[in-house]
Amino acid sequence: MRHPVVMGNWKLNGSKEMVSNLIKGLDAELKGVEGVDVAIAPPAMYLDLAEQLIGKAESKIILGAQNVDVNANGAFTGDISPVMLKDFGASHIIIGHSERRDYHNESDEFVAKKFAFLKEHGLTPVLCIGESEAQNEAGETVAVCARQIDAVINLLGVEA
Repeated sequence: MRHPVVMGNWKLNGSKEMVSNLIKGLDAELKGVEGVDVAIAPPAMYLDLAEQLIGKAESKIILGAQNVDVNANGAFTGDISPVMLKDFGASHIIIGHSERRDYHNESDEFVAKKFAFLKEHGLTPVLCIGESEAQNEAGETVAVCARQIDAVINLLGVEA
């Protein structure tokens, strides 16, 4: 049986105080909640703090991340590898977000490579799919979403 996951992406927002307050507040709200996992994806700068706070509180919150690179190491300034994310306790990694696709020109095939790389490293890819406003208005929603999913299936097979 599938288990639902609710995940919050903080995007390019936050501070140490916000991280602390959000985790403490969310943890308090989750007391007694069963049947759903809750994950957070803070900016990379706050992964260490979030991991410490979650561990200290013995929280059920799952730590995630907003992005990953397709390289394990090397001269890729500013990028984050799956190994680094695991080192900070992140397990659920967002890929394919519309902002990454639009602002960083990440293609469906590149997102599929990220998906495969995360699986290879034992992490859980959180695949975002969706159309732009223009694509929606043109009635292309189903085709765009299918194309984005097909890129992963074509690379890894339907069991991915």
